[in-house]
Amino acid sequence: MLYFFITYVLILNELQIGGGYMSNSIIYSVVGKPVAYAVAERANREAMFMLKNDLTVRAAADALGVAKSTLHNDITYHITDVKLYDDIRCLMLKHLEERAINGGIATKKMYEYRRSHQ
Repeated sequence: MLYFFITYVLILNELQIGGGYMSNSIIYSVVGKPVAYAVAERANREAMFMLKNDLTVRAAADALGVAKSTLHNDITYHITDVKLYDDIRCLMLKHLEERAINGGIATKKMYEYRRSHQ
């Protein structure tokens, strides 16, 4: 077991993951936060899934079977690839803008409905 652990640590020390960087078997995310290797890989996979399918955080969390807060935390703080991080931030900003527009449309429909049913 010890041999496996030492081999695993040696392999990790030689990895360069995306835009993140490693020092003494610790991976640092794009935002400079130290991240475990498994968490960084999961975050990168989640972000690629969201981009590929153009999903919101809520929809991606439902599809992946994780909590929204976990998914949001992963894609905000644990991504190690700079380009992937930039792409996911753009996607999240796009969804934020759409949410504001959709909220305004829903409010308008609500008041039109109230006016027509008085």
